[in-house]
Amino acid sequence: MIPLATTTVTVIERASTGDPYEPATETTLATGVRAVIGSPTGVDGRVGGDKVVIDAAAQLDPCPVSRTCILVDERTGEQWTVAWVQARFGLGLNHVRCGLVAVSGGSSG
Repeated sequence: MIPLATTTVTVIERASTGDPYEPATETTLATGVRAVIGSPTGVDGRVGGDKVVIDAAAQLDPCPVSRTCILVDERTGEQWTVAWVQARFGLGLNHVRCGLVAVSGGSSG
């Protein structure tokens, strides 16, 4: 359990197989998961043209999450792709740490 949650997230898993010309199917694994999402380096983003890439990290209550998942912030609606996952157990502070990436816009040229 994380001691102080600032938001709740929905964990969605995208199918890793299927037709490349069709949208991937999505399955909701968990909703209302307590979380803290923030920037571990203090840098909010890098800009190239109109494209913004934001690196972030999250701490979640224990839940099923993997690199094929998307986290949706239930308060703001922001979507984050999970880049890495690390489970932490012990001392009653069980939680999951995740690296997150958000990409918005596109390169203009």
